[in-house]
Amino acid sequence: MSKAKRTKKASPPAAAAPAPAPPPARLVLDARARAIQATITALPALLVYGLTMAPTVTLVDSGELILSCATLGVAHPPGFPLYTLLGHLFCYLPLGSLAARVTWFSAVSAAGAAMVLTLVAAELVTLTAVPRSHRQSPSRGKDRVEEETPPPSYPLPLFQRLVPPAVGLTFAFSTALWTFAGVAEVYALNTLLLALVILLMLKWIRPAEPARDTPGETGGLLLTAAAITFGLALGVHHVTVLLTLPAFLALAWLARGGRFLRSRPALLAAGAGVAATVLVYAFLPLAAANPEGLNWGNPVSWQRFFWHITGKQYQVNLFSGDAAVVGREIRDFAGWAFWQLTPLGLAGALAGLVSLWKRHRPLCVCLVLVILLNVVYAVNYEIAEDKEAYYLPTYLALAIALGAGALSLVRRVTGRRRWPVFVLAGVVAALPVWNLIRHWPLNDRGNYTLARDYVENMLRGVGPRGLLLTRDWQFYSPYLYLRHLENFRPDAVVVDVNLLRRSWYVEGFLVRQYPEMMKACTPESRRFLEDLRRFETGQSYDAGRIQSRFIALINAMIRFQLPGQEAHLTLPLEDGVGEGLQWIPAGLTMRLLPDDGTGATPFQPPPELNLRGLLDGSAPLDGVAAGKVRPYYALMQANNGRYLGMNNRFEEAYRRLELARRLNPVLDRTYEFKGELLLAEGQAQAAATAFQQALRRNPANTVARQRLQQLQSGAGGRPR
Repeated sequence: MSKAKRTKKASPPAAAAPAPAPPPARLVLDARARAIQATITALPALLVYGLTMAPTVTLVDSGELILSCATLGVAHPPGFPLYTLLGHLFCYLPLGSLAARVTWFSAVSAAGAAMVLTLVAAELVTLTAVPRSHRQSPSRGKDRVEEETPPPSYPLPLFQRLVPPAVGLTFAFSTALWTFAGVAEVYALNTLLLALVILLMLKWIRPAEPARDTPGETGGLLLTAAAITFGLALGVHHVTVLLTLPAFLALAWLARGGRFLRSRPALLAAGAGVAATVLVYAFLPLAAANPEGLNWGNPVSWQRFFWHITGKQYQVNLFSGDAAVVGREIRDFAGWAFWQLTPLGLAGALAGLVSLWKRHRPLCVCLVLVILLNVVYAVNYEIAEDKEAYYLPTYLALAIALGAGALSLVRRVTGRRRWPVFVLAGVVAALPVWNLIRHWPLNDRGNYTLARDYVENMLRGVGPRGLLLTRDWQFYSPYLYLRHLENFRPDAVVVDVNLLRRSWYVEGFLVRQYPEMMKACTPESRRFLEDLRRFETGQSYDAGRIQSRFIALINAMIRFQLPGQEAHLTLPLEDGVGEGLQWIPAGLTMRLLPDDGTGATPFQPPPELNLRGLLDGSAPLDGVAAGKVRPYYALMQANNGRYLGMNNRFEEAYRRLELARRLNPVLDRTYEFKGELLLAEGQAQAAATAFQQALRRNPANTVARQRLQQLQSGAGGRPR
């Protein structure tokens, strides 16, 4: 039996090595194309801002900030040193008044923010254009093959080039950015710097092109530039900037890994950012030494410097509201956010966040953190004015997400039928047009003179060298600008009673401005400052004694004026001020007169007031003008009407009361005073109707209730 022949089993042919994945397609917008996109955004935005900006000082902090820029002074906490320094440069431009020049600074900053956002959206074309089929799984390092719409053809389609400027202009014409582009405020510059940090960070995390550089060269410079820009931004509105730091750290960590945050380039960049912040805040002690500038807080010592940059006096507003207040803030934010980028744009932004989660998760996490941290802080910070500006970082992040969402839709429709492409292009182009048309009436401040008129009307009833005590910041801030930069009413002695609770104001500003009055009030001032410094430095203090000495200082100022010069105050003021004196309406103020014991009041006709913009619709009324200034006009018109009626000037009295009703239809005092005038004329039935109207507006009006009960009792029943 022969041995069976062994046969070698043929091995199967070796499997061919898998072909390497093709290199990711790179969508590159050349510098010329990006410059064109940036110009398409910046020039129309700046033109619109120039046509709609306020020609003079506005309400809130505008007057104080203009004064700080013009005189290189120290503004309210945290001092805004970078804004002050850059704003000072704009003061040299030949563009009208100093107020207009500093407002141009806001316009240029807002247009710059929209332009940088356009470049960020253009950067998204590169960052998010790599198909997912060419990406590696972060967990296994293997290629994932997923079906997806092929990348767009090259060069880029026209519609894809349309997205960045459309997003930039949509943001430019959003309510919040446009609002603060037309007034002298810090928020436009703050937004510009944040947008620039995001742009530099996106350029830094973009993979380096082999033919150009390595991440350690240009990449390190970009990161350092971003850190320096961030450090400078802390010299503007530092809280909203600092809250974005976790988002940028997350972006760096997810894009380059946790080890990079401890690397030498990261530490060098962090050091450069800290140095930029220290350098810009070193301006504050230098500015405090300027005798002609505004020196808020007098930050010349380390303690006062720390108090100022940390906003010690405003910290009580943080997390001070209950659940109802926070709920109201959230509702307000939702209403504002709904219209910033148009409702369709907001939906596109939400879709963009979903797209970024799939295509560029580090950027998605960064934007979500910016939004969450900003909103959580803002809804828990109770502040009366400028609240919408605190959400600008959120609106910026949503605008970036809108760019990602629009680009994602462009990729989905590319290569398909032509009509979806044209429809999408029309929708994207319509977003900025929609915002422009809808928001123009709300932001057209070309005829906005409310703040200037408010100051002029307030001082119209104050005689030469008269004293005016006020707690109204909407008057005092623009007054600072008009008094010190336009030499308006240099004779008047105007004291902000709220600031009078700060030692720097009593022993610094007031002493420089009104040395004679403060010298006469030295005993009261010294006693008040003795207790006030204990309060400011955290020592034990007697709150009741501080308050009594505070009132004593105010009354000492009044005594210094009377009877030689006039003394006036605005409503409301502290209890105990002006006791034993007669209060007479004088336009927008109450004049204080000595009581001669007879009860007789000399009649002085109240001045006529300029109501331009309050009733004729010639200027938009923002929340401050509609919620604070116009109601105060109404209150004082009602008081003037009552005073005229008491002096038998009934025709003028009814005219003033009618103006008060038009200015504030819900003011119960108007109907209460009208009822009293009607009673004086013997019209009991009409008076009862007026008192009933007052009670419908304010059931707690005890005077109107008592008058109505007296009428009902006298008539033997309810008047018909």
